[in-house]
Amino acid sequence: MPLLSCHLTQSIKGAGVSDDLTLYSHLSSIMSQLSPLHDSLQRAITHREKVLGVRYVDNLSPSYAPDLFSNDYLSLASDQSRRDIFLRKVQEAPPTRLFGSTGSRIMTGNSSEMNALETAFKHFFGAPSALLFSSGFSANVSFLSNVPQKHDIIIYDEFVHASCIDGIRLSSHPSYSFAHNSVASLEACILGVLQKHPQITRGTSTVFIVVESLYSMDGDFCPLTEIVELTETLLPAGRAHIVVDEAHTTGLCGLNGTGYVSHLGLNDRVHTKIHVLSKAWGFHGGVLLTSQIIKDYLINFTKSIMFSTEIPFTDIYALQASLSVISSERGQEVSKV
Repeated sequence: MPLLSCHLTQSIKGAGVSDDLTLYSHLSSIMSQLSPLHDSLQRAITHREKVLGVRYVDNLSPSYAPDLFSNDYLSLASDQSRRDIFLRKVQEAPPTRLFGSTGSRIMTGNSSEMNALETAFKHFFGAPSALLFSSGFSANVSFLSNVPQKHDIIIYDEFVHASCIDGIRLSSHPSYSFAHNSVASLEACILGVLQKHPQITRGTSTVFIVVESLYSMDGDFCPLTEIVELTETLLPAGRAHIVVDEAHTTGLCGLNGTGYVSHLGLNDRVHTKIHVLSKAWGFHGGVLLTSQIIKDYLINFTKSIMFSTEIPFTDIYALQASLSVISSERGQEVSKV
């Protein structure tokens, strides 16, 4: 028996602890006394409370409050027509295709239903391929931490989402930020990168440009057309890869809610798009729209795919229901409200 476990057992027996509630309380007390971790975490929480305030998930928002701040942009999370489609799909599903997927995507977790959903996303968004993730956060982190190869460089808007920042940090590639939505700052950044990294013009590396279509904190759109044109002008053909996070424009912009890139007619000039399904789509998940080779690479090299159980069938049916609504006249109605 490990020394700590032995000490805890002796302490509990000595204290005469009997019922479970007292046991857990006693364990918590002992652990906080033995480890400096508790004190360090408490100091961090206390500091955060003074600076920004602290939230506790035990405190729920009142259910009667007007929805002025959630991600449910189109109210699809409570849409009756979507609910009816979902329940019908669940009722029609065979018993073995209802709950857990039973494994990771590369093992037993793959299914014809998952492949059909990704094919539907591919056609809906007009992309070469689609790869589903459990969240938009996971999609961003997985792409940016895995796809950039040796000698590649990442340039990003200083206000991109935390998931993009995490992915860039995990990639360990040289990265440079440019001033928010500033085409002039991006130009200076690209020129500096070309000078510092001659392998780009030699044709042995790629420059990834990472932006969002709409930045939620400031509510401003990305000057995407100008960024695409500048990138194509300054970087040699085939040396750039533009990545757009469409978290806040999917379901709202473009034909049938296909996004801001589609709205601007840039589908053929933006290489990778991430559509988050937890906002206007009223559910959760993220779909990565990219080339087939990148999809194949991610499936075989991304740990969150290789070592995580795939989403359950109920999630697939819910996303099918969301797609049915968003791509219909009903979707157009709610997006115009």
